[in-house]
Amino acid sequence: MYSMTSYIGGCLPSLTIQTVLIGSVSALFFTWLVGIYRTPRNLPPGPVGLPLLGYMPFLQLPPFKGFARLAQKYGGLISVRLGPMLTVVLNDVDAVKQSLVKEADVFTDRNVPIEYSLALPLEGSLAFSSGDQWKELRKFVATAFRQFEVEHEKLESVIVRESDRLCRAFHDEATKDPSGRRPFDPHHIINNAVSNIICSICFGRSYEYSDPEFHRILTVVGNSFRSLSPSGWLLVCRGLYYTPLYRQVRLNLATLEAFIRAIVQQHRETFDPDNLRDIIDMYLLEVRRLDEEGIDTHLKEANIWRGVFDIFLAASESMTSALRWILLYLIDNPDLQSKIRSDILRIVGPSRDPAITDRDQLLLLEATCMEVLRLRPPAPMGGPRQTRRDVLVNNHFIPEGTLVLTNVWYIHQDPENWHDPTRFDPTRFLTADGKDFVKNPAFMPYGAGRRLCVGDRIARMQMFLFLTSMLRRFEFSLPEGASADFGVDGGNFTLSAAPFKISIREVNSKSSRASSSNCE
Repeated sequence: MYSMTSYIGGCLPSLTIQTVLIGSVSALFFTWLVGIYRTPRNLPPGPVGLPLLGYMPFLQLPPFKGFARLAQKYGGLISVRLGPMLTVVLNDVDAVKQSLVKEADVFTDRNVPIEYSLALPLEGSLAFSSGDQWKELRKFVATAFRQFEVEHEKLESVIVRESDRLCRAFHDEATKDPSGRRPFDPHHIINNAVSNIICSICFGRSYEYSDPEFHRILTVVGNSFRSLSPSGWLLVCRGLYYTPLYRQVRLNLATLEAFIRAIVQQHRETFDPDNLRDIIDMYLLEVRRLDEEGIDTHLKEANIWRGVFDIFLAASESMTSALRWILLYLIDNPDLQSKIRSDILRIVGPSRDPAITDRDQLLLLEATCMEVLRLRPPAPMGGPRQTRRDVLVNNHFIPEGTLVLTNVWYIHQDPENWHDPTRFDPTRFLTADGKDFVKNPAFMPYGAGRRLCVGDRIARMQMFLFLTSMLRRFEFSLPEGASADFGVDGGNFTLSAAPFKISIREVNSKSSRASSSNCE
């Protein structure tokens, strides 16, 4: 009896573990079967994944490349499960047109990245709100941007002045070496200059490039974007967010929230309705007016920081990424760089400030920007959408609550849309005589439909004026022995170039003296 009891007792731990494992696998398999049974039969085509995990273990990274590979097999409109989340990916122009444009009412809502939904309130968010709240917020921000341009110091002048600061910072970095050709990483200078434009609009101030605290904030902004992914493991288990795996993500978002909240609080304490300094002041004036008049509104004073948070993050990261890619492509194509510089000196001249009206004559520069945005879109998967209700797209059923991603990367690389799509060729956007642009509906770096970037006009103005100032004054190259890295394997929601250093040679002393004079 004793030996039999001992035998059974010794087997219990093993039996218990086996039972738990078998039970867990059975439960997952049952859940998977139920999911398949409940899944509508007319979904867009796509691969079958595993229980609970969906197709995630098999998705090639970065996700936009993985979805592109699936598009080649299943077509321009595909469905796939990322964890338990049913996801539809738009991989061609027709799928985008039939959904984001033709059925805009269904596809305008945002899907909120899990990291943001767990860390930040949705109320007051410009980027991730939906419905009437989003419409009211977007209308206010669009109006405020236009008002800032007209009634405050002209935005164009602010950008030109910041361009001069950027060029002086480049000069100072290069001349730290007696040769005047010291290689340096341009990322922080570009990032600070870009961010100063949105800081001027939102905060009524700019930051010195040497400010260590602002440098830290910009580093946190970049890290926050790079941590996002449309196919992360939080889709399987949200509880992972509270583990050490996501500790840095939590700290980054908390740091940025504290930074923005502090600025908004300073504005509350110093607010003067007769002296509006920026968008925060415009927001304060508007919400107080609406409150005094008893008008029901989604604009709440307590939520001002949340909308400013979205504007600051998006404007800082996307334009920095775009300018770095453009610089890298121009370095890799020195003849093009030289041609654009000659155009700038011919149209703008060596000493006067560039103006946004010069853009109509500097078509090659504009086409170069477009070609870089085609090859390296800042947001290769666009902004995540979510269907508001059940809908049919190209005779395929897409249920309410489906995550919808636009594979801008693949649409920009699809040979159906572009001749020799992987080749860098700015002239594809120009007529044969170079005097006008060629439009292509497959070009959508800022997305499509109603949720186009509200600041795209400012972004294009900033890109043009920064580049005009930089290229007029400097010749850019890589340090001796270095080669350009155009790899994109680290991209998720954002697509940034790997760190690189540049060497500069000053080619326009008149522009240099004019810039110094304007800044004194």
